[in-house]
Amino acid sequence: MQPQEVVVVDDCSGMSQEYNACIEKFLDEQFAVKYICLEKNSGAPKARNTGILAAKNDWIALVDDDDEWMPQKLEKQACLVDASKNERLGLVYTWTHAKGEKGQESYDSCISVKGNGRQALLKTNFIMSASVLVKKKAIIEAGLFDLRLPSCQDWDMWTKIALTGYELDVVEEILTIYHRHGGESIGLSPRAKLGYRMFLEAHKWQILKNTGPLNWIKKFWLYINVWRATQGVK
Repeated sequence: MQPQEVVVVDDCSGMSQEYNACIEKFLDEQFAVKYICLEKNSGAPKARNTGILAAKNDWIALVDDDDEWMPQKLEKQACLVDASKNERLGLVYTWTHAKGEKGQESYDSCISVKGNGRQALLKTNFIMSASVLVKKKAIIEAGLFDLRLPSCQDWDMWTKIALTGYELDVVEEILTIYHRHGGESIGLSPRAKLGYRMFLEAHKWQILKNTGPLNWIKKFWLYINVWRATQGVK
């Protein structure tokens, strides 16, 4: 299955010639290709918001240039959307294989949550960004990706979509490959810790309301530990 349009957002990579050469290979396809180059490097949330606002269709699939879709990924998600009678369906994701590189661990993410995803998403992020097919209206109503967050932007977006009242569905097959690059784990970096702390601050009352006091206590202590790490406190 081919998409109706492809929006390529170049986050001021300095590789416009390479991007254009790649795009030229698909000009004869039956879908429109739009290329947008940002004036300065602004990060993934800005690039995604730019592409989302430029998209003309009701449903949008996100993928970074270093991740992969299996051939039937879009088709199976679109079939699920077409068959659904749920007017509040806002996001369909797939199971994902996280492929470790240069010492990183590989694993499969095969968590299934259907319907109201608030409680599950407030506990942990189980949706890989490259796996989603998401309703544009849902992203707009959720306020787009938060440019202030140095990490956890995807988790924050899926959570806001669920809190807005939209529901989830999942294609229970591994149809997305997420490449985990070597080097320092993003989960241990200062930016990751700061983003996690900001996520907890933004959603702390919803975490307490939807997941209960015990989970909040656990997250509170994790929050304290993350805060101490970001402040350099031992």
